[in-house]
Amino acid sequence: MIKLTEHGIRYFYSFIVILLFIPPTSLAQITFEQHEISNDFNACFYMGTADLDGDGDEDLYGTDYWDNNMSWWENVDNGTSWIENSISTNCASPKSIWSVDLDSDGDIDLVNVYHAIGQFMWWENSDNGATWTQHVLIDDDSFAGGIFPSDIDGDGDQDLVLGYEGNSNITWLENTGDMEDWPEHTIAWFFTATFIYAEDLDGDGDQDVVATNFNTGHVFWWQNEDNGANWTEGSVIFGFEGAKNVIAAQINDDEYFDVICPGYNLDVIDWFEFDPDNTSWIQQSTAGTFDAPQTVKAADLDNDGDIDLVGSAYDGDKISWLENVDYGDEWIEHELILDYDGAGGVAIADLNGDGSMDIITAAVYENSIHWWENSLNLNERPPAPLLNLPENNAVDLDTTMITFNWIGDQDVDGYHLQVSEDSMFVTIAAEADSHFIPVFSVTDLRGGTEYYWHVRMYNEIGYGEWSVMRSFTTVEPVNGVDNQEELPGDFAISALYPNPFNSSATLTVSLPESANLKVCVFDVSGRELMQVTEGSYPTGLSRIGLNGSNLTSGVFIIRVAHSDGRTLMKKAVLIK
Repeated sequence: MIKLTEHGIRYFYSFIVILLFIPPTSLAQITFEQHEISNDFNACFYMGTADLDGDGDEDLYGTDYWDNNMSWWENVDNGTSWIENSISTNCASPKSIWSVDLDSDGDIDLVNVYHAIGQFMWWENSDNGATWTQHVLIDDDSFAGGIFPSDIDGDGDQDLVLGYEGNSNITWLENTGDMEDWPEHTIAWFFTATFIYAEDLDGDGDQDVVATNFNTGHVFWWQNEDNGANWTEGSVIFGFEGAKNVIAAQINDDEYFDVICPGYNLDVIDWFEFDPDNTSWIQQSTAGTFDAPQTVKAADLDNDGDIDLVGSAYDGDKISWLENVDYGDEWIEHELILDYDGAGGVAIADLNGDGSMDIITAAVYENSIHWWENSLNLNERPPAPLLNLPENNAVDLDTTMITFNWIGDQDVDGYHLQVSEDSMFVTIAAEADSHFIPVFSVTDLRGGTEYYWHVRMYNEIGYGEWSVMRSFTTVEPVNGVDNQEELPGDFAISALYPNPFNSSATLTVSLPESANLKVCVFDVSGRELMQVTEGSYPTGLSRIGLNGSNLTSGVFIIRVAHSDGRTLMKKAVLIK
Protein backbone atom coordinates (compact mmCIF):
# COMPACT_ATOMS: atom_id res chain seq x y z
CA MET A 1 0.00 0.00 0.00
CA ILE A 2 1.28 3.48 -0.94
CA LYS A 3 0.29 6.55 1.03
CA LEU A 4 0.69 10.15 -0.10
CA THR A 5 0.35 13.15 2.16
CA GLU A 6 -0.20 16.77 1.29
CA HIS A 7 -0.41 19.66 3.74
CA GLY A 8 -1.33 17.42 6.64
CA ILE A 9 -3.87 15.34 4.70
CA ARG A 10 -3.17 11.65 4.11
CA TYR A 11 -4.66 9.52 1.31
CA PHE A 12 -4.66 5.70 1.37
CA TYR A 13 -4.63 3.45 -1.71
CA SER A 14 -4.47 -0.31 -2.19
CA PHE A 15 -3.12 -0.32 -5.73
CA ILE A 16 0.50 -0.26 -6.82
CA VAL A 17 -0.32 2.15 -9.68
CA ILE A 18 -1.93 5.36 -8.39
CA LEU A 19 -4.17 7.61 -10.46
CA LEU A 20 -5.31 10.00 -7.78
CA PHE A 21 -4.84 13.23 -9.66
CA ILE A 22 -7.58 14.94 -11.61
CA PRO A 23 -6.23 16.58 -14.79
CA PRO A 24 -6.86 20.29 -14.91
CA THR A 25 -9.59 21.54 -17.18
CA SER A 26 -9.82 24.90 -18.82
CA LEU A 27 -10.93 27.03 -15.88
CA ALA A 28 -11.23 30.20 -17.95
CA GLN A 29 -14.44 30.97 -19.76
CA ILE A 30 -13.30 30.91 -23.35
CA THR A 31 -14.44 33.53 -25.82
CA PHE A 32 -14.14 33.89 -29.57
CA GLU A 33 -13.12 37.02 -31.50
CA GLN A 34 -14.49 37.42 -35.04
CA HIS A 35 -12.16 38.03 -38.02
CA GLU A 36 -13.05 38.30 -41.69
CA ILE A 37 -11.66 35.93 -44.32
CA SER A 38 -13.85 36.92 -47.29
CA ASN A 39 -16.82 39.19 -48.01
CA ASP A 40 -17.30 38.06 -51.61
CA PHE A 41 -17.92 34.29 -51.62
CA ASN A 42 -21.47 33.10 -51.99
CA ALA A 43 -23.28 29.96 -50.75
CA CYS A 44 -20.38 28.35 -48.89
CA PHE A 45 -22.16 25.32 -47.44
CA TYR A 46 -19.08 23.07 -47.56
CA MET A 47 -15.60 23.95 -46.29
CA GLY A 48 -12.55 22.52 -44.57
CA THR A 49 -8.95 23.25 -43.63
CA ALA A 50 -5.57 21.78 -44.54
CA ASP A 51 -2.02 22.96 -45.18
CA LEU A 52 -2.46 23.33 -48.94
CA ASP A 53 0.67 25.38 -49.60
CA GLY A 54 3.00 23.36 -47.36
CA ASP A 55 4.06 26.28 -45.15
CA GLY A 56 3.04 24.68 -41.85
CA ASP A 57 -0.24 26.46 -41.11
CA GLU A 58 -3.87 25.66 -41.86
CA ASP A 59 -5.38 27.13 -45.02
CA LEU A 60 -9.09 27.16 -45.88
CA TYR A 61 -10.93 25.66 -48.85
CA GLY A 62 -14.60 25.87 -49.77
CA THR A 63 -17.29 25.64 -52.44
CA ASP A 64 -19.83 28.14 -53.73
CA TYR A 65 -22.83 25.88 -54.36
CA TRP A 66 -24.93 28.45 -56.22
CA ASP A 67 -22.35 30.33 -58.30
CA ASN A 68 -20.42 27.12 -59.07
CA ASN A 69 -17.02 28.18 -57.75
CA MET A 70 -14.29 26.51 -55.71
CA SER A 71 -11.52 28.45 -53.95
CA TRP A 72 -8.87 28.14 -51.29
CA TRP A 73 -7.58 30.89 -49.03
CA GLU A 74 -3.93 31.14 -48.06
CA ASN A 75 -3.42 31.74 -44.35
CA VAL A 76 -0.92 34.60 -44.04
CA ASP A 77 0.78 35.35 -40.72
CA ASN A 78 -1.37 33.18 -38.45
CA GLY A 79 -4.72 34.39 -39.75
CA THR A 80 -3.79 38.08 -39.95
CA SER A 81 -4.73 38.15 -43.62
CA TRP A 82 -6.05 35.77 -46.28
CA ILE A 83 -5.40 35.50 -50.01
CA GLU A 84 -8.12 33.88 -52.14
CA ASN A 85 -6.97 31.50 -54.87
CA SER A 86 -9.46 30.14 -57.38
CA ILE A 87 -9.53 26.39 -58.02
CA SER A 88 -12.37 26.42 -60.55
CA THR A 89 -15.10 28.80 -61.73
CA ASN A 90 -16.85 26.20 -63.85
CA CYS A 91 -18.33 23.79 -61.33
CA ALA A 92 -21.84 22.32 -61.23
CA SER A 93 -23.27 22.73 -57.71
CA PRO A 94 -20.03 21.68 -55.95
CA LYS A 95 -20.68 19.78 -52.74
CA SER A 96 -19.06 17.53 -50.12
CA ILE A 97 -15.43 18.67 -50.27
CA TRP A 98 -12.61 17.00 -48.28
CA SER A 99 -8.80 17.17 -48.19
CA VAL A 100 -6.51 14.16 -48.54
CA ASP A 101 -3.12 13.27 -50.03
CA LEU A 102 -4.70 10.98 -52.58
CA ASP A 103 -1.68 10.36 -54.81
CA SER A 104 0.77 10.00 -51.88
CA ASP A 105 3.10 12.70 -53.20
CA GLY A 106 3.30 14.62 -49.93
CA ASP A 107 0.93 17.48 -50.67
CA ILE A 108 -2.77 17.79 -49.93
CA ASP A 109 -5.28 17.19 -52.71
CA LEU A 110 -9.03 17.75 -52.65
CA VAL A 111 -12.02 15.53 -53.49
CA ASN A 112 -15.58 16.67 -54.10
CA VAL A 113 -18.71 16.09 -56.18
CA TYR A 114 -20.66 18.06 -58.73
CA HIS A 115 -24.10 17.49 -57.31
CA ALA A 116 -26.13 18.64 -60.30
CA ILE A 117 -24.47 16.47 -62.98
CA GLY A 118 -23.42 13.41 -60.97
CA GLN A 119 -19.64 13.78 -61.19
CA PHE A 120 -17.22 12.54 -58.54
CA MET A 121 -13.69 13.93 -58.82
CA TRP A 122 -10.36 14.68 -57.24
CA TRP A 123 -8.21 17.78 -57.66
CA GLU A 124 -4.48 17.22 -57.87
CA ASN A 125 -2.44 19.82 -55.97
CA SER A 126 0.76 20.90 -57.70
CA ASP A 127 3.28 23.61 -56.79
CA ASN A 128 1.89 24.13 -53.27
CA GLY A 129 -1.58 25.08 -54.37
CA ALA A 130 -0.56 27.14 -57.41
CA THR A 131 -1.95 24.59 -59.86
CA TRP A 132 -4.97 22.30 -59.55
CA THR A 133 -5.69 19.54 -62.06
CA GLN A 134 -9.20 18.10 -62.22
CA HIS A 135 -9.60 14.31 -62.53
CA VAL A 136 -13.16 13.02 -63.03
CA LEU A 137 -13.53 9.62 -61.36
CA ILE A 138 -17.21 8.89 -62.08
CA ASP A 139 -19.59 10.64 -64.48
CA ASP A 140 -23.02 9.29 -63.52
CA ASP A 141 -25.15 11.83 -65.41
CA SER A 142 -27.43 11.98 -62.37
CA PHE A 143 -27.16 13.44 -58.88
CA ALA A 144 -24.02 12.94 -56.80
CA GLY A 145 -24.61 12.82 -53.06
CA GLY A 146 -21.31 12.66 -51.22
CA ILE A 147 -17.67 11.57 -51.28
CA PHE A 148 -15.32 10.75 -48.41
CA PRO A 149 -11.65 9.63 -48.32
CA SER A 150 -10.87 6.55 -46.22
CA ASP A 151 -8.58 3.51 -46.28
CA ILE A 152 -11.31 0.94 -46.85
CA ASP A 153 -9.09 -2.02 -47.79
CA GLY A 154 -6.45 -1.39 -45.12
CA ASP A 155 -3.52 -1.18 -47.55
CA GLY A 156 -2.23 2.18 -46.31
CA ASP A 157 -3.52 4.49 -49.04
CA GLN A 158 -6.72 6.46 -49.22
CA ASP A 159 -9.69 5.02 -51.08
CA LEU A 160 -12.90 6.94 -51.75
CA VAL A 161 -16.45 6.20 -50.55
CA LEU A 162 -19.22 7.45 -52.84
CA GLY A 163 -22.89 8.13 -52.18
CA TYR A 164 -25.22 8.41 -55.15
CA GLU A 165 -28.48 10.33 -55.01
CA GLY A 166 -29.54 9.42 -58.54
CA ASN A 167 -29.02 5.65 -58.79
CA SER A 168 -29.27 5.03 -55.03
CA ASN A 169 -25.99 3.18 -54.53
CA ILE A 170 -23.16 3.43 -52.06
CA THR A 171 -19.83 2.27 -53.45
CA TRP A 172 -16.11 2.63 -52.84
CA LEU A 173 -13.32 3.30 -55.31
CA GLU A 174 -10.12 1.34 -54.72
CA ASN A 175 -6.89 3.33 -54.83
CA THR A 176 -4.55 1.00 -56.74
CA GLY A 177 -1.71 3.51 -56.91
CA ASP A 178 -2.53 4.09 -60.57
CA MET A 179 -4.39 7.39 -60.51
CA GLU A 180 -6.10 6.50 -63.81
CA ASP A 181 -7.49 3.18 -62.56
CA TRP A 182 -10.11 3.19 -59.77
CA PRO A 183 -12.03 -0.13 -59.51
CA GLU A 184 -15.51 0.50 -58.09
CA HIS A 185 -16.95 -1.89 -55.48
CA THR A 186 -20.55 -1.92 -54.28
CA ILE A 187 -21.27 -1.50 -50.58
CA ALA A 188 -25.07 -1.45 -50.67
CA TRP A 189 -28.20 -0.16 -52.30
CA PHE A 190 -29.35 2.87 -50.36
CA PHE A 191 -32.09 5.16 -51.55
CA THR A 192 -30.71 8.67 -52.14
CA ALA A 193 -27.46 8.86 -50.16
CA THR A 194 -27.39 12.57 -49.35
CA PHE A 195 -24.31 12.66 -47.12
CA ILE A 196 -21.66 10.06 -46.31
CA TYR A 197 -18.85 9.49 -43.80
CA ALA A 198 -16.40 6.71 -42.88
CA GLU A 199 -14.87 5.72 -39.54
CA ASP A 200 -14.07 2.60 -37.51
CA LEU A 201 -17.45 2.65 -35.79
CA ASP A 202 -17.39 -0.86 -34.30
CA GLY A 203 -13.79 -0.73 -33.07
CA ASP A 204 -12.52 -3.69 -35.09
CA GLY A 205 -9.73 -1.81 -36.85
CA ASP A 206 -11.23 -1.17 -40.28
CA GLN A 207 -13.28 1.66 -41.75
CA ASP A 208 -17.06 1.41 -41.67
CA VAL A 209 -19.49 3.68 -43.53
CA VAL A 210 -22.47 5.77 -42.41
CA ALA A 211 -24.88 7.62 -44.72
CA THR A 212 -28.02 9.75 -44.48
CA ASN A 213 -31.14 10.16 -46.58
CA PHE A 214 -32.38 13.72 -46.16
CA ASN A 215 -35.86 13.01 -47.50
CA THR A 216 -36.73 9.91 -45.44
CA GLY A 217 -34.58 10.69 -42.40
CA HIS A 218 -32.89 7.29 -42.53
CA VAL A 219 -29.37 7.03 -41.14
CA PHE A 220 -27.78 3.67 -41.98
CA TRP A 221 -24.32 2.21 -41.41
CA TRP A 222 -22.38 -0.64 -42.93
CA GLN A 223 -19.81 -2.75 -41.09
CA ASN A 224 -16.71 -3.39 -43.15
CA GLU A 225 -15.91 -7.09 -43.42
CA ASP A 226 -12.81 -8.51 -45.11
CA ASN A 227 -11.24 -5.17 -46.09
CA GLY A 228 -14.20 -3.96 -48.08
CA ALA A 229 -15.11 -7.29 -49.72
CA ASN A 230 -18.31 -7.73 -47.65
CA TRP A 231 -20.55 -5.38 -45.71
CA THR A 232 -23.21 -5.85 -43.01
CA GLU A 233 -26.00 -3.27 -43.02
CA GLY A 234 -27.50 -1.77 -39.88
CA SER A 235 -29.70 1.15 -38.92
CA VAL A 236 -28.60 4.05 -36.75
CA ILE A 237 -32.08 5.62 -36.76
CA PHE A 238 -35.25 5.76 -38.86
CA GLY A 239 -37.26 8.91 -39.45
CA PHE A 240 -34.68 11.45 -38.30
CA GLU A 241 -36.23 14.05 -40.57
CA GLY A 242 -33.83 16.09 -42.66
CA ALA A 243 -30.72 14.09 -41.71
CA LYS A 244 -27.80 16.06 -43.15
CA ASN A 245 -24.03 16.36 -42.71
CA VAL A 246 -23.30 13.25 -40.65
CA ILE A 247 -19.91 12.91 -38.91
CA ALA A 248 -18.33 10.65 -36.26
CA ALA A 249 -16.32 11.53 -33.14
CA GLN A 250 -15.72 10.18 -29.63
CA ILE A 251 -18.30 12.05 -27.57
CA ASN A 252 -18.28 9.91 -24.43
CA ASP A 253 -15.41 8.24 -22.58
CA ASP A 254 -15.59 4.78 -24.13
CA GLU A 255 -13.34 3.54 -26.92
CA TYR A 256 -15.94 3.77 -29.69
CA PHE A 257 -16.75 6.53 -32.14
CA ASP A 258 -20.23 7.99 -31.96
CA VAL A 259 -22.33 9.36 -34.82
CA ILE A 260 -23.41 13.03 -34.82
CA CYS A 261 -26.08 14.28 -37.19
CA PRO A 262 -28.19 17.42 -37.69
CA GLY A 263 -31.93 16.87 -38.09
CA TYR A 264 -32.72 19.76 -40.42
CA ASN A 265 -36.50 19.36 -40.18
CA LEU A 266 -36.43 18.60 -36.45
CA ASP A 267 -34.33 21.63 -35.41
CA VAL A 268 -31.91 19.45 -33.43
CA ILE A 269 -28.34 18.18 -33.51
CA ASP A 270 -28.27 14.75 -31.86
CA TRP A 271 -25.55 12.19 -31.26
CA PHE A 272 -25.91 8.43 -31.36
CA GLU A 273 -23.96 6.29 -28.90
CA PHE A 274 -22.67 2.95 -30.12
CA ASP A 275 -23.76 -0.07 -28.06
CA PRO A 276 -21.18 -2.82 -28.82
CA ASP A 277 -23.08 -5.51 -26.93
CA ASN A 278 -26.11 -5.21 -29.23
CA THR A 279 -24.38 -3.65 -32.25
CA SER A 280 -26.93 -0.87 -32.10
CA TRP A 281 -27.19 2.87 -31.49
CA ILE A 282 -28.70 4.90 -28.67
CA GLN A 283 -30.02 8.36 -29.55
CA GLN A 284 -28.78 11.15 -27.28
CA SER A 285 -29.67 14.84 -27.26
CA THR A 286 -27.47 17.91 -27.14
CA ALA A 287 -28.30 21.31 -25.78
CA GLY A 288 -29.58 24.26 -27.71
CA THR A 289 -32.09 24.91 -30.45
CA PHE A 290 -31.11 25.04 -34.10
CA ASP A 291 -33.69 26.27 -36.58
CA ALA A 292 -32.83 24.12 -39.64
CA PRO A 293 -29.33 22.93 -38.60
CA GLN A 294 -27.05 22.77 -41.63
CA THR A 295 -23.61 21.59 -40.49
CA VAL A 296 -21.92 20.14 -37.41
CA LYS A 297 -18.21 19.71 -36.67
CA ALA A 298 -16.39 18.28 -33.63
CA ALA A 299 -13.25 19.21 -31.67
CA ASP A 300 -12.06 19.93 -28.13
CA LEU A 301 -12.61 23.68 -28.05
CA ASP A 302 -12.15 24.34 -24.33
CA ASN A 303 -9.14 22.05 -23.81
CA ASP A 304 -10.84 19.94 -21.14
CA GLY A 305 -10.19 16.57 -22.79
CA ASP A 306 -13.60 15.86 -24.32
CA ILE A 307 -15.12 16.67 -27.69
CA ASP A 308 -17.33 19.72 -28.16
CA LEU A 309 -19.51 20.52 -31.17
CA VAL A 310 -20.07 23.53 -33.44
CA GLY A 311 -23.34 23.80 -35.35
CA SER A 312 -24.95 26.20 -37.82
CA ALA A 313 -28.67 27.02 -38.01
CA TYR A 314 -29.53 27.93 -41.61
CA ASP A 315 -33.02 29.32 -41.03
CA GLY A 316 -32.17 30.48 -37.53
CA ASP A 317 -29.19 32.57 -38.77
CA LYS A 318 -27.10 31.37 -35.85
CA ILE A 319 -23.78 29.70 -35.05
CA SER A 320 -23.39 28.03 -31.64
CA TRP A 321 -20.82 25.83 -30.00
CA LEU A 322 -22.00 23.09 -27.67
CA GLU A 323 -19.83 22.51 -24.63
CA ASN A 324 -19.53 18.85 -23.69
CA VAL A 325 -19.60 18.99 -19.89
CA ASP A 326 -19.60 15.34 -18.85
CA TYR A 327 -18.76 13.15 -21.84
CA GLY A 328 -22.11 13.72 -23.48
CA ASP A 329 -24.31 13.56 -20.38
CA GLU A 330 -24.67 17.34 -20.21
CA TRP A 331 -24.29 20.07 -22.82
CA ILE A 332 -24.18 23.87 -22.61
CA GLU A 333 -24.98 25.96 -25.66
CA HIS A 334 -22.84 29.04 -26.28
CA GLU A 335 -24.19 31.28 -29.03
CA LEU A 336 -21.31 32.49 -31.18
CA ILE A 337 -23.31 34.87 -33.36
CA LEU A 338 -26.96 35.69 -34.11
CA ASP A 339 -28.39 37.38 -37.22
CA TYR A 340 -25.82 35.52 -39.31
CA ASP A 341 -27.86 35.43 -42.50
CA GLY A 342 -28.10 31.85 -43.77
CA ALA A 343 -25.53 30.21 -41.49
CA GLY A 344 -23.93 27.53 -43.65
CA GLY A 345 -20.55 25.81 -43.62
CA VAL A 346 -18.48 25.26 -40.48
CA ALA A 347 -14.90 24.11 -39.91
CA ILE A 348 -12.59 23.84 -36.89
CA ALA A 349 -8.80 24.25 -36.88
CA ASP A 350 -5.91 26.02 -35.14
CA LEU A 351 -5.48 28.94 -37.52
CA ASN A 352 -3.12 31.14 -35.50
CA GLY A 353 -0.75 28.48 -34.16
CA ASP A 354 -1.50 28.98 -30.47
CA GLY A 355 -2.52 25.37 -29.90
CA SER A 356 -6.24 26.01 -29.39
CA MET A 357 -9.04 25.25 -31.83
CA ASP A 358 -10.55 28.19 -33.73
CA ILE A 359 -13.87 28.15 -35.62
CA ILE A 360 -14.51 29.01 -39.28
CA THR A 361 -18.05 29.87 -40.45
CA ALA A 362 -19.91 31.07 -43.54
CA ALA A 363 -23.00 33.27 -43.87
CA VAL A 364 -24.60 32.22 -47.14
CA TYR A 365 -26.72 35.31 -47.81
CA GLU A 366 -24.01 37.73 -46.67
CA ASN A 367 -21.42 36.22 -49.07
CA SER A 368 -19.05 36.16 -46.11
CA ILE A 369 -16.62 33.81 -44.39
CA HIS A 370 -15.20 34.47 -40.92
CA TRP A 371 -12.88 32.83 -38.44
CA TRP A 372 -13.35 33.05 -34.71
CA GLU A 373 -10.18 33.24 -32.62
CA ASN A 374 -10.24 31.09 -29.50
CA SER A 375 -9.15 33.10 -26.45
CA LEU A 376 -7.24 30.09 -25.12
CA ASN A 377 -3.54 30.34 -25.86
CA LEU A 378 -1.93 27.02 -25.06
CA ASN A 379 1.47 28.61 -25.56
CA GLU A 380 0.86 30.46 -22.28
CA ARG A 381 1.15 27.35 -20.15
CA PRO A 382 3.55 27.53 -17.18
CA PRO A 383 7.26 26.71 -17.49
CA ALA A 384 8.92 23.61 -16.08
CA PRO A 385 9.55 23.87 -12.31
CA LEU A 386 13.00 23.60 -10.68
CA LEU A 387 13.39 20.58 -8.38
CA ASN A 388 14.83 20.78 -4.85
CA LEU A 389 14.64 17.50 -2.90
CA PRO A 390 15.44 14.64 -3.08
CA GLU A 391 18.71 15.47 -4.72
CA ASN A 392 19.55 13.69 -7.92
CA ASN A 393 21.03 10.19 -7.40
CA ALA A 394 20.24 10.26 -3.66
CA VAL A 395 20.70 6.83 -2.03
CA ASP A 396 19.39 4.88 0.95
CA LEU A 397 16.21 6.93 1.35
CA ASP A 398 13.93 5.67 4.11
CA THR A 399 10.69 4.29 2.65
CA THR A 400 8.76 5.30 5.78
CA MET A 401 8.29 8.71 4.17
CA ILE A 402 10.00 10.45 1.28
CA THR A 403 9.30 14.15 0.82
CA PHE A 404 9.46 15.80 -2.58
CA ASN A 405 9.65 19.56 -2.97
CA TRP A 406 10.38 22.00 -5.75
CA ILE A 407 10.31 25.73 -6.43
CA GLY A 408 6.71 26.75 -6.94
CA ASP A 409 4.97 29.62 -8.68
CA GLN A 410 2.20 31.62 -7.04
CA ASP A 411 0.55 32.27 -10.41
CA VAL A 412 -0.15 28.61 -11.20
CA ASP A 413 -3.18 26.56 -10.18
CA GLY A 414 -1.37 23.42 -9.07
CA TYR A 415 1.34 20.81 -9.48
CA HIS A 416 1.45 17.26 -10.79
CA LEU A 417 4.01 14.76 -9.44
CA GLN A 418 4.94 11.36 -10.88
CA VAL A 419 7.19 8.69 -9.38
CA SER A 420 8.19 5.66 -11.44
CA GLU A 421 10.50 2.64 -11.39
CA ASP A 422 11.60 3.33 -14.98
CA SER A 423 12.97 6.44 -16.63
CA MET A 424 10.25 6.41 -19.32
CA PHE A 425 7.52 6.51 -16.65
CA VAL A 426 5.78 3.52 -18.18
CA THR A 427 4.82 2.09 -14.78
CA ILE A 428 3.75 4.76 -12.30
CA ALA A 429 4.51 3.92 -8.68
CA ALA A 430 2.90 7.09 -7.28
CA GLU A 431 1.07 10.02 -8.84
CA ALA A 432 -0.44 13.05 -7.16
CA ASP A 433 -1.98 16.42 -7.88
CA SER A 434 -1.41 19.33 -5.49
CA HIS A 435 -3.49 22.50 -5.39
CA PHE A 436 -1.74 23.99 -2.36
CA ILE A 437 2.03 23.98 -1.90
CA PRO A 438 4.98 22.56 -3.88
CA VAL A 439 5.51 19.69 -1.45
CA PHE A 440 4.35 16.08 -1.41
CA SER A 441 5.24 13.11 0.75
CA VAL A 442 5.13 9.47 -0.33
CA THR A 443 5.21 6.46 1.97
CA ASP A 444 5.61 2.72 1.51
CA LEU A 445 7.66 2.68 -1.67
CA ARG A 446 9.56 -0.55 -2.19
CA GLY A 447 12.95 -0.89 -0.58
CA GLY A 448 16.15 -1.43 -2.51
CA THR A 449 14.65 0.10 -5.63
CA GLU A 450 15.74 2.92 -7.93
CA TYR A 451 12.98 5.44 -8.61
CA TYR A 452 12.60 8.38 -10.96
CA TRP A 453 10.52 11.49 -10.39
CA HIS A 454 9.47 14.70 -12.11
CA VAL A 455 6.91 17.49 -11.67
CA ARG A 456 4.96 19.83 -13.90
CA MET A 457 2.80 22.85 -13.14
CA TYR A 458 -0.55 23.79 -14.62
CA ASN A 459 -2.75 26.83 -14.96
CA GLU A 460 -6.16 27.51 -16.53
CA ILE A 461 -4.67 26.90 -19.97
CA GLY A 462 -3.30 23.45 -19.23
CA TYR A 463 -0.17 21.55 -18.26
CA GLY A 464 3.30 23.01 -18.65
CA GLU A 465 6.46 21.10 -19.51
CA TRP A 466 7.81 18.43 -17.20
CA SER A 467 10.78 19.32 -15.03
CA VAL A 468 14.09 17.59 -15.51
CA MET A 469 13.99 14.02 -14.26
CA ARG A 470 15.75 13.01 -11.05
CA SER A 471 16.44 9.60 -9.56
CA PHE A 472 16.89 8.18 -6.06
CA THR A 473 17.32 4.76 -4.49
CA THR A 474 15.51 3.51 -1.41
CA VAL A 475 17.26 1.66 1.41
CA GLU A 476 17.54 -2.12 1.11
CA PRO A 477 14.82 -4.00 3.01
CA VAL A 478 15.77 -6.23 5.88
CA ASN A 479 14.35 -9.44 4.42
CA GLY A 480 14.51 -8.53 0.76
CA VAL A 481 11.68 -8.50 -1.77
CA ASP A 482 10.95 -10.26 -5.02
CA ASN A 483 10.97 -7.57 -7.70
CA GLN A 484 10.55 -9.92 -10.64
CA GLU A 485 7.79 -8.66 -12.88
CA GLU A 486 5.17 -10.96 -14.31
CA LEU A 487 4.57 -11.16 -18.04
CA PRO A 488 1.67 -9.05 -19.26
CA GLY A 489 -1.67 -10.76 -18.78
CA ASP A 490 -3.44 -9.18 -21.75
CA PHE A 491 -3.02 -7.04 -24.85
CA ALA A 492 -3.07 -3.47 -23.54
CA ILE A 493 -1.71 0.03 -23.97
CA SER A 494 0.44 0.42 -20.86
CA ALA A 495 1.31 4.07 -21.35
CA LEU A 496 1.61 7.01 -23.70
CA TYR A 497 4.34 9.32 -22.48
CA PRO A 498 4.37 12.25 -22.38
CA ASN A 499 0.72 13.11 -22.91
CA PRO A 500 0.15 15.94 -23.78
CA PHE A 501 3.31 15.93 -25.93
CA ASN A 502 5.13 18.56 -27.93
CA SER A 503 6.55 16.76 -30.95
CA SER A 504 7.33 13.18 -29.96
CA ALA A 505 5.96 10.60 -27.54
CA THR A 506 6.42 6.94 -26.68
CA LEU A 507 3.55 4.45 -26.82
CA THR A 508 4.07 1.33 -24.68
CA VAL A 509 2.07 -1.75 -25.61
CA SER A 510 2.00 -4.97 -23.57
CA LEU A 511 1.62 -8.34 -25.26
CA PRO A 512 1.17 -11.71 -23.51
CA GLU A 513 2.56 -13.30 -26.67
CA SER A 514 4.16 -12.04 -29.86
CA ALA A 515 1.83 -10.54 -32.47
CA ASN A 516 1.64 -8.26 -35.49
CA LEU A 517 0.55 -4.72 -34.65
CA LYS A 518 -0.55 -1.78 -36.80
CA VAL A 519 -0.44 1.65 -35.18
CA CYS A 520 -2.16 4.65 -36.81
CA VAL A 521 -3.03 8.23 -35.81
CA PHE A 522 -6.52 9.66 -36.42
CA ASP A 523 -8.04 13.05 -35.81
CA VAL A 524 -11.18 13.34 -33.66
CA SER A 525 -13.41 13.30 -36.73
CA GLY A 526 -12.06 9.84 -37.57
CA ARG A 527 -9.81 10.77 -40.49
CA GLU A 528 -6.59 8.75 -40.62
CA LEU A 529 -3.62 11.12 -40.58
CA MET A 530 -0.64 8.79 -40.54
CA GLN A 531 0.49 5.21 -40.06
CA VAL A 532 3.12 4.96 -37.34
CA THR A 533 4.19 1.36 -37.76
CA GLU A 534 3.11 -2.10 -38.85
CA GLY A 535 5.02 -5.25 -37.99
CA SER A 536 5.75 -8.05 -35.53
CA TYR A 537 6.32 -7.32 -31.83
CA PRO A 538 7.58 -9.73 -29.14
CA THR A 539 6.05 -10.86 -25.87
CA GLY A 540 6.29 -8.24 -23.12
CA LEU A 541 6.45 -4.46 -23.32
CA SER A 542 7.15 -2.84 -26.68
CA ARG A 543 7.89 0.89 -26.93
CA ILE A 544 6.81 2.58 -30.16
CA GLY A 545 7.93 6.10 -31.00
CA LEU A 546 5.40 8.67 -32.25
CA ASN A 547 6.62 11.62 -34.30
CA GLY A 548 4.12 14.46 -34.38
CA SER A 549 6.29 16.97 -36.22
CA ASN A 550 3.99 16.89 -39.25
CA LEU A 551 0.80 17.29 -37.20
CA THR A 552 -0.82 20.48 -36.00
CA SER A 553 -1.79 20.99 -32.38
CA GLY A 554 -4.94 19.19 -31.29
CA VAL A 555 -6.52 16.04 -29.93
CA PHE A 556 -5.76 12.78 -31.73
CA ILE A 557 -6.66 9.13 -31.40
CA ILE A 558 -3.85 6.54 -31.42
CA ARG A 559 -5.23 3.21 -32.62
CA VAL A 560 -3.37 -0.08 -32.16
CA ALA A 561 -4.74 -2.99 -34.21
CA HIS A 562 -3.79 -6.55 -33.20
CA SER A 563 -3.41 -9.29 -35.82
CA ASP A 564 -6.25 -11.22 -34.13
CA GLY A 565 -8.70 -8.38 -34.87
CA ARG A 566 -8.70 -6.65 -31.48
CA THR A 567 -8.21 -2.88 -31.40
CA LEU A 568 -7.09 -0.49 -28.69
CA MET A 569 -7.41 3.30 -28.73
CA LYS A 570 -5.66 6.03 -26.75
CA LYS A 571 -6.43 9.72 -26.78
CA ALA A 572 -3.34 11.93 -27.29
CA VAL A 573 -2.97 15.70 -27.08
CA LEU A 574 -0.34 17.46 -29.20
CA ILE A 575 0.59 20.98 -28.14
CA LYS A 576 3.22 22.90 -30.12
